[in-house]
Order: sequence, then C-alpha cells, then structure tokens
Amino acid sequence: MATDEKLLSIISQLWRVGFHTGQGESTESPETDFRHHPFGSFNPKHAYAYIDRVGYRIPTRLSERIGQEIAQGSEEHCRMKRPRPLQRSLTPHLDCCPHSMNNVENVSKWRPLQSFVSLTDNLQANTGGFEAALGFHRQFAKWSQQRPPSLQGKKDNPVIIQGNGLCKGAFTPIRPVEDREVIQQIQHVPCRAGSFVVWDNRIPHANARRNEDLNQVRQVVYVSFLPADVGVNQRYAQRQLQDYINGFIPTDQWVEFDKVAGHPKDPDKDELYNFSPLGRKLMGIDPW
Repeated sequence: MATDEKLLSIISQLWRVGFHTGQGESTESPETDFRHHPFGSFNPKHAYAYIDRVGYRIPTRLSERIGQEIAQGSEEHCRMKRPRPLQRSLTPHLDCCPHSMNNVENVSKWRPLQSFVSLTDNLQANTGGFEAALGFHRQFAKWSQQRPPSLQGKKDNPVIIQGNGLCKGAFTPIRPVEDREVIQQIQHVPCRAGSFVVWDNRIPHANARRNEDLNQVRQVVYVSFLPADVGVNQRYAQRQLQDYINGFIPTDQWVEFDKVAGHPKDPDKDELYNFSPLGRKLMGIDPW
C-alpha cells in the first residue's frame, strides 16, 4: 500500500490544490492563507513513501479483561487501583509542534497530509475509530498564535508552560481544559472498509476513547507520502532507505530504542522486497 499508484495519485492531487507548490502563489499572509508553508516549491507528483504502521483496536471490554489477567498476582497490581487495559485510546493530538513546525531546520520531515486505508467498516462513534476537528487547518495559524499556556505545579506558585514546551517532540496533546474549544470540534469520521482517509497534519485527531463494538476489531494500515522535492524529506528518505537495507525496524516518533541496546533488526525480514519502478522512486532507490 505504501507504493500504490492510485493512493499516490490522490495525495498528489490534494497537495496540488491544498498547498503552494511554486505556481500561482497567493499574496495573502500565512495567517489567512492555509496553503502557505516554508518548504519551497515542489512537484506534487514527486513523492517518497513514509513507512508507517498497521493499527488495530480490540473491543474495550476485551482489552480491560486481558489487562486484568496480565496484572493478576503482580506487585504492580497490588499498588494499582485499577489494572491498565491492554490498549488505550489515542487522545486528541497533533503529530506536529505548532510553534516550530515551520522551522525547516527543526523538523525531521514535512508530512503535510496523513492518511490510512481502513480494512474494516467503522460507521458508528465509540467503536475505536478515527475522530478529527474537520477543517481546523483553516484556523490553525491563528489558533497556534493565541493558544493559552499551561499552568503546572502548585496553585500558589504555578509554572507557566507555553510555545514549544507544550509539545513532546513531534507530538502535541490537545488539552481538555485549555484547548476545550478544539476538543468540542472533534467528531467521529465514519468510513467503510477500503476507504482512504486523508487529513491535513494541522488537524487535531484521535481515535475513540472506547470500542464498544463487541464483535469487531477496528483495523487500518497507515499510509503516508512525503513531497520529494523538499530537502528535509530527501534526507529522511535516505535514512529510511538505509535502515531498510540494513534490516532495521523503521524508526520515527512512534519508536524509541534503548541507547545501549542500539537499533534492533527486524526479525521477520530476510530478503529485500522487489519494488516496482514506482516503488523504487518512492523509496529513494531511483531518482524522480
């Protein structure tokens, strides 16, 4: 799926209409023109594959039961008021830091659109599915400038955290209190099996807090592409390709490795994949 021609075509069309590519630029300011970005001109038909992950969400009751079984008899269980479930939801967040995402020297990649292919129907809310604040990218610039700080620590001596301090690397939580106006905009996005779901990386998103469907596991394949004519993406693609050649597990914001243990090998990889001509370009093996 990461090298599928049809999926790339969809993303290319959305890049062309949703972001300035170097032709017909607007004179509007970044605050009023959501197509603005600092990464320069790029051909929307040239891309790199971003190797992501497969995601699934089992029913919450099953997750809680398995978590309880795992915790039984452990020392940690004795200290816990409630055992941790096997899975928890991914609460509302951004996969970028609003306060530094336009600093081209401070990001590892530019992924303007995120996406997944749904392998199962997910038509009802509260069934572990995708949720998003639709259209939020149009107000993102103004919101990021006016976003209130967090107050942490003791009430009589609070610590004010703002700007980059509100981010955890490339992950930015949407706070229930300070960002409640954003939380109120987040809604379930229904989709059927086979749907290609795409969202701007400036849109807060999540998966549902619970999966109340007792009979189905929500399953998706995350598929993303990076504009290839962008320097930071060219460097990222080369690192990704080298990890692939060396048989390493792909790394990014979802994977952290012990500095002592080093970068682990992929135990299931024993030979190189035979990429199509398009796939070779998407992986950075052949030039565009």
